[in-house]
Amino acid sequence: MGFGTVILPYLSVTAVASTIGLFLCGLEICAKIRRRGSTDGTGGAPFLIGFISCVFWLQYGFVIADRTVIFNNIVGLTLYTGYLSYYYIKTRNKASWSIFHWTTQRNMPDKNENDNNCTTSCSKLMTFAIENYYLNRIIFLELICGAFAIYGVNHMELEDGGKSWLGTVCILLNIATIGAPLFQIGEVFRTKSSESLPLPLCLASFAVSVQWLAYGIIVEDFVIQMPNYIATFLSIVQLSLFVIYPANGARHGDKVYEKMKEDYDKYENNNDIRLDI
Repeated sequence: MGFGTVILPYLSVTAVASTIGLFLCGLEICAKIRRRGSTDGTGGAPFLIGFISCVFWLQYGFVIADRTVIFNNIVGLTLYTGYLSYYYIKTRNKASWSIFHWTTQRNMPDKNENDNNCTTSCSKLMTFAIENYYLNRIIFLELICGAFAIYGVNHMELEDGGKSWLGTVCILLNIATIGAPLFQIGEVFRTKSSESLPLPLCLASFAVSVQWLAYGIIVEDFVIQMPNYIATFLSIVQLSLFVIYPANGARHGDKVYEKMKEDYDKYENNNDIRLDI
């Protein structure tokens, strides 16, 4: 009995547990939406990608008859369905409130005084309408794709039971999910600070990727290995940015020093200027 066979049961448990922990990061996003009362400033991409990714990975788990993959994605699909439903409800509420606000502004007695408010509300209303338009269609498209995957696996006579094309889709979705934080890389280079990157999420992604990579190597499944090779590399790149561009710690000290020096120079040039730190 090889070493891989011995650790596989334990690795299955830790990989699933850490992945569920990663899935639960969506609760923090939902909490922020709840505090704001709307989805304003919060994109739905993580929920949309996570939902469709779990649908395809669940079907892949059934094809390869891997209970670890099946259980992991049943939990993920349940959570992401809840997240996406909550996001959709809050987006609809936001649009309804904008319609109410815009109508109220139009009916105000002094229309000249509220002209700017009415224009702003109308602009927001158009933005929310566009968001709802695309969100509705993306969700509908995801449901169609999910239904097609289920039908194809269970009722169509596909070569190797659909394992090849399901595997390709799963690889692409995994890469899209894992690479999402790198959309902030331009902001990191511009500000020379990693403050915009979510450190807990990057650490969790690294831990999850390494464990699933090891799992894929042991069970000799290329579809599990490939996205996690890339995920591990991307996670290392993300974590290296925290070392190269520390988040606000040292830079904050430099800013304080520069401000003190600037105020001191003003004080020297003009005794009437108060030192303001």
